Amino acid sequence: MNKKILIIITLLFALLGGLFFIISSLRNITNTPPVTQNGFPTPTIYQVPDKGALIIQAQNISPLKKTHIGITTEEELKSIPNISQNGNTYSYPSPLILRPNEVIVENGVVVFEKVLIPEDQEGPYFKTVTSLKNAIGDPDGIIKGSAYYDWYAQTLIYSQLGLAAITNPYTDEVFEIHFFEPTSVENYISRFGGDIQESPSGQGPIHP
Repeated sequence: MNKKILIIITLLFALLGGLFFIISSLRNITNTPPVTQNGFPTPTIYQVPDKGALIIQAQNISPLKKTHIGITTEEELKSIPNISQNGNTYSYPSPLILRPNEVIVENGVVVFEKVLIPEDQEGPYFKTVTSLKNAIGDPDGIIKGSAYYDWYAQTLIYSQLGLAAITNPYTDEVFEIHFFEPTSVENYISRFGGDIQESPSGQGPIHP
């Protein structure tokens, strides 16, 4: 009788040992990182947006834009319908009669263009802040307050992409888009930020 009990206990220990070995093996397989054929772990690949591609995308964000910054010449501007000149600033009609689209020329070449965006939400040219950020990411700087649109408007400055947008953060609407050569936030404000008028709660450039 004692021999039978001993045999049964031995078999139980063997069975438990086998189960323990199987469970340990499964855990090792689960926790082992994937390997290549050479036996090295497969590296994680992060997609980094190409800055040059983002600049091109930003510069073509609106089909209403008439010029190519740094390329279009002053002579070529004259082919734009109903364009008028005041010194080195040219203007042509926009959706707002009192605020035309503008182009600034330096040394015979376009360095800045302001394009007003139509308010018709069903139209093909309407832009939102959300769609802008989805396309080119977060801005380098944000300034609250506008001389024309009032205290609530925000200027989103994508200085490294050569783009700025005056927006309504409460309705997600883009009022107008500015195009220029890539620069710094401070240089954009100094050269082309004439509409910026900080509200009492404004804090200057806010870097996200």
